[in-house]
Amino acid sequence: MSKRSNVDTTDANKGLWLVKVPRYLSDIWKKNQGQKVGTFDAWEDGNGVRQCRVMNLAQFKREMDEEKPETVSVNAMNLIQTQEVLKPTDVQYIPINRSKSTRLFNADEIPVEHKFSIRKITDQTMFVLNEDKSHLEENKNLMSGKLAIQGRCLSRAEIVPPETAKYMKMKIAQIRSSANPMRSSIKLDSHILKVARPVARQQEQILREKAKKSQGKTYRMEKDELQNEIFKCFEQHQYFYQKDLAKKLDQPGNFVGEVLNEIGIFNSQPPHKGMWELKPEYRSNY
Repeated sequence: MSKRSNVDTTDANKGLWLVKVPRYLSDIWKKNQGQKVGTFDAWEDGNGVRQCRVMNLAQFKREMDEEKPETVSVNAMNLIQTQEVLKPTDVQYIPINRSKSTRLFNADEIPVEHKFSIRKITDQTMFVLNEDKSHLEENKNLMSGKLAIQGRCLSRAEIVPPETAKYMKMKIAQIRSSANPMRSSIKLDSHILKVARPVARQQEQILREKAKKSQGKTYRMEKDELQNEIFKCFEQHQYFYQKDLAKKLDQPGNFVGEVLNEIGIFNSQPPHKGMWELKPEYRSNY
């Protein structure tokens, strides 16, 4: 028993054209999706050969300043087939951001007329597969949508730009721009004076050793004396870390911890996690 397919094949026999569009045209047309961006003309020449061409109507505003937002014309619906050549007159303009490839063109250098070549696809079998995620809403990035075959590619077409001097100049600039490396090395003219070199003794260590020599050798307090000093510290603050008390009193940490176990309570939970406080019976001393 064959499994049921999850792909909608209703339009599998629908004939489609696979059209290759120049990058600068696709950039403009994408910004004007649903608008009229040009016309498609088809006729037969004197020898009975079918000729085709595409007239681009989406042009950047010619009189704009380069520093102002760039604009593109939008004046109707989709690419349509007609026998007349339409000119981009009386058009409206909307601001768009020009892509890197389109930015290499000036406003008056975008070609209008393009050759349209068509050939049959006989050596390949190609279909257009569409994935619809409109019903998934917030889960569209986690789940796959409904798959449907839009049709079969019967012909391969290509919009060929005119080989004018302006177009060839743009292509040269585009190739040079793409060849530029993203990162480059810079030679420093001035010598770097500050160099971090490893040292055997850091400055902080030297100062600490000098202070230790000037203060003399510390001695270990008696237990009762240390307990009284800890009480004085807790008169200033209710909570202390053991290492802070040991540093403040200049006594061994283990010795301070031994006294704290007798007179203090260790907090193992926030908000004073890891800190000591006096037992309730000793808090009356301050």
